[in-house]
Amino acid sequence: MTRARRVREDFIRPIGPSAPSKKELAKEAIRWLIRRNPHNIPEVAEHFGLHKSLVSEILGEMLENLEVVRKQDGRYAFRCFVWEPSRTAGQANDPI
Repeated sequence: MTRARRVREDFIRPIGPSAPSKKELAKEAIRWLIRRNPHNIPEVAEHFGLHKSLVSEILGEMLENLEVVRKQDGRYAFRCFVWEPSRTAGQANDPI
């Protein structure tokens, strides 16, 4: 006897190029965690239950894209960009 999978009628499964991959979802989750506090690879892997090689690959890509920085203690932290005021500070088109 085989069991049929029941699917909710109002559920639409994302298919095609717009559907995020597991790696993209893991990257978003890692991005969220790193924004909160710096973590190293084993901590991130344990937190989400991911394999260390996947976490290492994702953090490597984020490091190349300048999204994160690697601290001296091996933890990864979210990169903060500092806005420097222009020489024309105070004019109407400045975001001050």
